[in-house]
Amino acid sequence: GNITLVEEKPVFSHHCEVCCACIHACPVQAIQAGSQTGNRQRYRNPNVTLADLKIPKTETS
Repeated sequence: GNITLVEEKPVFSHHCEVCCACIHACPVQAIQAGSQTGNRQRYRNPNVTLADLKIPKTETS
């Protein structure tokens, strides 16, 4: 995955394609793109699965 947790915060690695799928898939709208995405509707791309975005589990999570 492109997203890992460091000290319970998401860290995005260099594999980002700027597709915004993580923003749209977050069930609690915790991921934002600055002020651009706050309070806006979300869209789920049918070609991107949650497994494609999954944050790998670590011993602390």
